[in-house]
Amino acid sequence: MRVLSLRAKLVGIIVLVSTLAIGLGLVALGFYQHRAAREALIDNVSGQARLMALYSEAALTFVDRNAVLDVLNKGQLPSLLQASVYTNDGELFATVQREGRGNLPVRVSLPVKADLTLNTDQLDLLQAIGSDPNAPLGYLAMQVSLRELNDATRDGLLLLLLIGIGLIAVSFLLALRLQRYVSGPILDLARLTTQVSVRNDFSLRAPVRGEDEISRLARGFNHMLDVIGEREQARDRAEGALRDSKEHLEQAVQELHHLANYDGLTELPNRSLCMDRIANALMRASREHDRVAVIFLDLDHFKEINDSLGHAIGDDLLKLAANRLQECLRRGDTLARIGGDEFVLVLEELHDDLNVITVLNKIIASFSEAFTISGYVVSTTVSMGVAVYPSDGRDIQTLMRNADTAMYKAKELGRNTFQFYQPDMNALSLRRLSLATELREALQYNQLELYYQPQLETRTQRIVGVEALLRWKHPVMGSISPAEFIPIAESTGLIVPIGQWVLERAARQLADWHKQGIRQLRVAVNISAVQFRQVDLAEQIARTVAAYQVPPEAFELELTESLLMRDVESATNQLKKLKALGFKLVIDDFGTGYSSLSYLRRFPLDGLKIDRSFIDEVNVNLDDTAITLAILSMARSLRLLVIAEGVETREQFDFLLAHDCDEVQGFLFSPPVPESVLTPLLKQDVVNFVRVQRIS
Repeated sequence: MRVLSLRAKLVGIIVLVSTLAIGLGLVALGFYQHRAAREALIDNVSGQARLMALYSEAALTFVDRNAVLDVLNKGQLPSLLQASVYTNDGELFATVQREGRGNLPVRVSLPVKADLTLNTDQLDLLQAIGSDPNAPLGYLAMQVSLRELNDATRDGLLLLLLIGIGLIAVSFLLALRLQRYVSGPILDLARLTTQVSVRNDFSLRAPVRGEDEISRLARGFNHMLDVIGEREQARDRAEGALRDSKEHLEQAVQELHHLANYDGLTELPNRSLCMDRIANALMRASREHDRVAVIFLDLDHFKEINDSLGHAIGDDLLKLAANRLQECLRRGDTLARIGGDEFVLVLEELHDDLNVITVLNKIIASFSEAFTISGYVVSTTVSMGVAVYPSDGRDIQTLMRNADTAMYKAKELGRNTFQFYQPDMNALSLRRLSLATELREALQYNQLELYYQPQLETRTQRIVGVEALLRWKHPVMGSISPAEFIPIAESTGLIVPIGQWVLERAARQLADWHKQGIRQLRVAVNISAVQFRQVDLAEQIARTVAAYQVPPEAFELELTESLLMRDVESATNQLKKLKALGFKLVIDDFGTGYSSLSYLRRFPLDGLKIDRSFIDEVNVNLDDTAITLAILSMARSLRLLVIAEGVETREQFDFLLAHDCDEVQGFLFSPPVPESVLTPLLKQDVVNFVRVQRIS
């Protein structure tokens, strides 16, 4: 009882008293009902016995057994087990049994005395026959079953029990409601006391509901809270000024610390905090003979996205990329933004390189899904370089430099990958830096040159077009491969002025050929991703072509699949603008990207160039054969021109000719050559259909 609440105690007392009262009342009622039913049965049996004895008197006098049986059978007691009539000397005269259930004797012992016996399950009655009880004519014996009485009593008790349970339940509900009037105010006061002590809130007040003792207690409690509250307010006012000044100082210190150590855009650690984290990681690794990986990460083509879609989209991309990177890291790893689109990851407690590779593969997989920013679908990948302590450096500067070098190697290998640092990368890194500087001078001092590779109509084997290809002849280093300097131009942004230079030189050369009577020739120019995302690209190309008075339909613009699929809506709009100006549009390196038929139908294209990787073994590799045939079939269904590049053997050419490929291009006919070599061949036929000869 001590652990029970006041409410529970009140409810328990009310229910207990109610249960006892209801129980006693129901017991008394049951006993009374049973006794009344028994007395009624006895009266009924006694009355029936007297009537039957009266009706049997004459029949017994005249020894009429049938008449006696008739009287016995007409008894009105449904619970009668047996009725028997005996002569005055105790012999059985007549008997009637209901379903053979009685057990009256065939003779009674004299002297016989009228009697009534009540047993558990039956009632036995002996009644004298005749008007003179001292000299009766005979005796009537009856056995009556008490089963119906007992059943009725049991049913009555069950009903009373159910009524009792119902009444107890009602009393419980009433107790719950009634106790509120007593326990409610007290419990409210107790809860309020607890709240005040826990929350230290002296503004709380106890409700006052009347003028009884509890209400007076609540008023006194409220007055006590008023006094305490006034004293607390006075103390709070005294402490307020000191606390405010302290909080302002702490907040200012926290803001300065955050600004000094965290990037304002992504909320990631900045370069300063990153260096500190790396220093701590190296100290722990040195002490515990462990390994630490420093990873440089760069978003591929971020500058193009920033330039074409705006800095707001670029900032949102950086924030979303930071969140996605954070999800790929383990607990305890560090992710920092050190500037632009460059991030640094610090991985500790590495058992082997597999731990690093697992994280890097997870990052690459996460960036395979495009970002949706302000209605734009923006795709980007990551290039990562890894330097591991202590094998790749024992200090921060060395590890950072080597990780950066490895990252640029990953970019050179096509991006969307990672590279572990190798010692020979330093030489490559220095060469890349040198080329980036030299490339600006190459554009300024006319070291760049266009070569042209013929494109032939397969059926007639005549030149119908040329592809303009950029070459760099360095005065000291000699010829530098486009595969080496084009990625540098893209990463430094030089690809935009270089691309414009290519367009102008190609347009000028086409104009020269036209002046020489060579007018049925197409010139194909590759458009870079950065150029393609320029809002005014179509207008720039149109102005360039118009300046040299070259028809737009003589210009064929080649674009890669990945470039178009990066942002389908923007690409479609840009292509429509170029198509409206009359330019020919061709997808370059087709089959290596992820175009779908539905997108190809949306793009206003004129042709496809099958990538050389499928042509290399087109007549020996079943997969390459199947892919090439599928591209040819699809292009025919879309009414697109098909050009196969990289044709180097007669067998490849025969296969393409047999399967109706429209045009071919490759070393079988000619490598890329300067204008001075190509022009004499084109002049041999002013309508530009020159029988193919191997151009040496």
